Formats: sequence, C-alpha cells, structure tokens
Amino acid sequence: MDSKVVLKVKNPHDKANIFSKIFLWWSFGLFRKGYKQGLTIEDLFQARDGDHSGRLGDRLEEAWQKELDNARRKDSKPSLVKAMIRAFWLEYMLCGFMIGILFIILWPLIPFTLALFIGYFSDEKTQENYRNAHIHNFLLNFLSISTSIMLNHAQLAQNCVGMRARVACCSLLYRKILKLSHSGLGQTEPGQVINLMSNDVNRFDIAAPYLHYIWVMPIMVPVVSYLVWQHVGLATLAALAVIFLQTVIVQAYLSNLQGKFRGKIATRTDERVKVMSELVNGVQVIKMYAWEKPFEKLVDKLRRWEVKYILRTSLIKGFSIALTVFTERFILFAAIVAFVLLGGDIRAEITFSLVQYFNLLQLACNLFFPMALAFLAESMVSVRRIEEFLMLDELKSLKAKELSSDSKGPITNGVGKEKQSEKDKPNPTGLTLTNISASWSQNPIVETLRNITLNVKPGEFVGVAGLVGSGKSSLLQLILGELEPSHGTVSLGGARISYASQEPWLFVAAVRQNILFGLPYNRVRYKKVIITFVLTRLDAAGGA
Repeated sequence: MDSKVVLKVKNPHDKANIFSKIFLWWSFGLFRKGYKQGLTIEDLFQARDGDHSGRLGDRLEEAWQKELDNARRKDSKPSLVKAMIRAFWLEYMLCGFMIGILFIILWPLIPFTLALFIGYFSDEKTQENYRNAHIHNFLLNFLSISTSIMLNHAQLAQNCVGMRARVACCSLLYRKILKLSHSGLGQTEPGQVINLMSNDVNRFDIAAPYLHYIWVMPIMVPVVSYLVWQHVGLATLAALAVIFLQTVIVQAYLSNLQGKFRGKIATRTDERVKVMSELVNGVQVIKMYAWEKPFEKLVDKLRRWEVKYILRTSLIKGFSIALTVFTERFILFAAIVAFVLLGGDIRAEITFSLVQYFNLLQLACNLFFPMALAFLAESMVSVRRIEEFLMLDELKSLKAKELSSDSKGPITNGVGKEKQSEKDKPNPTGLTLTNISASWSQNPIVETLRNITLNVKPGEFVGVAGLVGSGKSSLLQLILGELEPSHGTVSLGGARISYASQEPWLFVAAVRQNILFGLPYNRVRYKKVIITFVLTRLDAAGGA
C-alpha cells in the first residue's frame, strides 16, 4: 500500500566515490543535520534500488518457487533456508570473505608484529634493528587501521544482508496471505501471522552478522595457536584446554538451551496474541456481561507463561556473556602459569603479544561463536515456523481451467506467479459446473455440495436461493477456487470475475488505498469507480 510519508532525498551512496564509501563520508551530511537541528522521517534517504521490498520479495519468491519445484520432483520437503541461500548467497559470501581475511590473516598479524616491535627495545641497538623497528611500527599502525575499516564494512554488509532477508521474508509472507485459501486461513490465526512478521523475521537481522564465525573459528584457532606456540611452546595446550572447555562444552550447551526456549517463547506468544485479538473483537460482549476479571486473569496467566521462558532465556544469555568477560584472563593465566612451570622466561614481547592473541581468541571463540550458535538455533526455529505458514493451501487461480473428475487433495503449496497475456485469453463462454461434489473437510459424513450441475452463459442474471446452511456461500467459494472440488469439473470459460464479499475488506488507510488495494493508480478507472459508487463528494473534498 502507498505510504503517507514520501522520502524525497536520494541515497548519496549511489553517487559516492570509492574514498567516500571506504570512510563512509557520504553519510556525514545526515549526522551533521541531525546534530544541528534534529531529524525527521522526511530527512531519511530513499532506499537503494536493490533494497526495495518489491525487488527483494521477487528474488526470494523466485528462489522459493524453484525450491518448491525441486522438492516436488524429489518428493521431499522444501527448505526456506535453501531458498534464502539461493537468493542472497553471493553478497553474503563476500561478507564471509572479508570476515575470513580479517580474522584468519590480518588480525593475527597484529600481535605478531607487536612482538617484533617490542623486541627492539630489549635487543641490541643496531642500525638494522632501528630500521626494522620503524617498519614494524608502520605495519602495526597500518594493520590496526585497515582491520578497523574492514571490520566496520563487514559488519555493515552483514547487517544489510540480514535486513534484506527480513524484508524479503515479510514480502513473501504478505503475498502468501493474499493467496491463502479458506482451508489455509482455517489452519492459522491472525496472532500467529502478526508474530511471524514482527518477531520471527527479526531473527535474520540478529543472526546475519554472526553466522560466518561458525566456520571462521575452526580455521582461526589453529592459526593463532601456531603463532602462540612460537612464543610459549607446550603451554599453548593449557590455553586451548580452557578454550575448549568454555566454547565447545559450556557455550554449545547454552546455545542449544536458547534455541529450545526460543521455540517455547514463540508458541506462548502466539497463544497470547491470539487471545488478545479475540478479546479486542469481542470487547463489547465482554463489557456487556462484565467478564473483565475472568479474561484479565486469562491474559495474565498467558503472559506469565511467556515471561517465564523469556526470563530463562535472558538468564542464559546473561550467563553466557558473563563468561566472555573472564575468558581472556583465564586463558592468559593458564598459559603463563604453564609456561613458567615448564621453565620459560617471561618477557615483555611475549606477555603483550599473548594478551592480543587471547583477546582475539576470546572475541571469536567465546563471544562471536557462541552468539552465532545461539542466534542460529533461534533462527532455525523461526524458519520452521515460516515454512509451515508458506506451505498452507493457496487460493487457486481464477483463469480458465478444467478439473478432472478424480482431482482430489490440496492445491499446490507455496507462492507463485501466474500471468497471461491479453491475446492468449480465450473468449468467455460462461460458467459451467458439471456433477460437482465438494466439502470443507477431507472425510465428511455428508458433503457440503453434492452432484451440482450449473451452466451460466455470458450476460445472464442468476440468483441462488436456499435455506441457511444449504451451501449458497460454499457454491460461490467453489467458483472462486476457495473450495476444492472432490468430483466433477469446473470451467470459467475465460470469464473475468468481480466478487463482492459478505464481509467488507477494509483496513486502516485512506479511501483511495482501500479502493486500489495495492494496485497501480489508474486515474480514469479510479474516477469511474468513484462515480459508480457515488463517492464524488468525498473525492472532491479530498477524502479519497
């Protein structure tokens, strides 16, 4: 739908030069304006071309449709993870390349160069050592600046990929909602959809900056361990033992617990949002019968269950983060004690370089790696919930089609596009139903519609009358494709259907947006609709 806020400032990143992009100079104008007079929504930049929700949704929808086709051929379950990898693998692979270069090559070189530089002050002062000290000093500053710049760009790029994945999933979920059949709607609740689009998709924003550390850590640890071995020898094993104890055993167990609690939190949140939606819809009845207290206790009980698991998850996260504070000191203490017991001589270059090495190990092994495992576990829970929603039955296309007499089972799952050119559309021949039987349940005792035959030619005016519950609405739902026939054939004959629902489709927005319902604005057709429904005064007053 059209937004009331229109961003007019073009994104300066598109025209920025290479130096402006490296040092993020293109964004300083926004910060300068915010510092002087504050910012409003209109001051924000337009989204870049590749970040529009429509394009991102198209990318993920195409990948998801391919995944559905592959799963149908192999008779397996489609995976949203594979679809997201297919849609965003290139940009996220580039992020991984930067993280790998940073943590495996550049960052370990900093303490190595620092040890060489400090060694100058304890070695014999010669002209060659003096020249090498200047070289090491230059390398130390260059590595520090370059790693800082690369780390910021890598984190920014990973956050952008996470944002694109979130927006693409929201777009995919929105398109799926518009395609849900009646049976699909019966299998979900509005509260669940709200939870999916507000909580579950946010897991991608949180997880994207950390997932690469899952493969970086196993490569980085041997590299750093080899460099530490050059300084303290066998004492390196003591440091690795502490790392293994805290990372592999403790942190992996805590990450697994976080994933389990995340699933329970999502379930409890769905229940609470469902009840709250029902309360809002029936608030008049609740007030009329003075049922506030019983329902207050019900909502309080559901919220207490939800908060209980949120509290447990928060305690686990707090304990996990608290361990990282002491990790570097534990590792350094274990390595130095073991080095002294083995008869080593502690020197300044050894101590300062070990501090840098173990600080790097602490960041990767005891901070980023555990967070990656925890966020991965939480994200997989969200992915499974989104997959279940995407696999709900869809409304069939309204284009002309024939259903064989033995057609049964649910319609094709997933989100797909169906387009038809104007010259390919056949001339309308009318609506034809032949020996139709259908039911809303799979194994009904009595079918809702049974042996219905109907032929409506173009231009005919037909009314359907019957008792309450006789199947009038079900017949309309059958024609629309909401109800799947178990026997018989349905042919629309190329006709275009205009449908007015019993329940109005209204949402909180302007009248124009309710009329367009997401379609492009066509001034001639829009004026025709306004005149047809006698809304000309509202349009003249600017209310539409």
